[in-house]
Amino acid sequence: MEELKSQNLEQAKRIKDLLEYQQLQIRKINEYTISNLEEIATIKEYEELFEELLVDQPREGIALKLVGYLPEEPFLYCIEPKDEAKEMHAKFQELICSSWHPFKVSDINGEPKRVFIDDDKELGKLKALGDKGDAVIEAVKTVKTELQEYNSSGDYGVFKIWNFKEKRRATAEECCKAVTKMLRVRTIKSSRYDERLIYQVIHAHLQLDITSADKIALLLLSGTLGAHNADLVRPLFCAVVEGAGDMKEAVSKRLQYFKCLLLDDKVFSSALLKLIEETWLLGEVATGRQLFGALFEFTSEAMVSNDSIADWSNQIDEPRLAELVEKFLKLMSKY
Repeated sequence: MEELKSQNLEQAKRIKDLLEYQQLQIRKINEYTISNLEEIATIKEYEELFEELLVDQPREGIALKLVGYLPEEPFLYCIEPKDEAKEMHAKFQELICSSWHPFKVSDINGEPKRVFIDDDKELGKLKALGDKGDAVIEAVKTVKTELQEYNSSGDYGVFKIWNFKEKRRATAEECCKAVTKMLRVRTIKSSRYDERLIYQVIHAHLQLDITSADKIALLLLSGTLGAHNADLVRPLFCAVVEGAGDMKEAVSKRLQYFKCLLLDDKVFSSALLKLIEETWLLGEVATGRQLFGALFEFTSEAMVSNDSIADWSNQIDEPRLAELVEKFLKLMSKY
């Protein structure tokens, strides 16, 4: 009897352990499912943003481009019926993002250049389409070349800010102009879409070799769209410390440029004074002193409102910063 009781207890314990294990697995599956759903939702939002950008921006202008994406139109134009065109498009889209390497290096004018192999097997299939296939071949070559240049691993597409008119990656200057053009036609009451668009622009262009002054311009502009995001101030000063030639002149010009674009003086004042606060704390750094001087001079020219400065000064505990605000108040009283 005791032995039977012991076996029952042991069996009950095993059942309990199995149930707990089962519940744990179910919990893990649920967490994984939720995580996947969130990821899918994020990807969907990103795709929607991408589609909106293409609608909002003319194809000959500046917009986000998924480098590595093969357009379907040339296939639909050259191949009939449509089902076959779509099937071939899907095949070459997959091929472009694979290890397919239809290139060779040739000496052109004394310089090594990457060119397509004339008798490549896959491209040969497109040549069989005749004259109509030229547009398809050109599209495939263009997309493969761009992907090779901007993502040499070649196994996935990458988003880049693109100059569609000149068919190349946009420069930092073109990027600034495109963003400010968007702001001219929209109100400063930023939607979530506006903020995400600016963040995409910043993210893409901070990876380029651009001057610190351009980074300042982009970050200051982005700060006007969010709720004065303090996280954007730090990277701004990391960029400043890298050095950018004549800091005072560069910063003053860009601040003046963005001052003309903003519709809300209070927003601009808040962003500007936040920069001044940070540069004051960097007073021991040579570039910090330079930037502080540029901001100080610009503020006197821009006539930042006394009310904005007074509100800001009430929130400051640091004596040196309070001192700075008093100087600004005296300066502003002249106007």
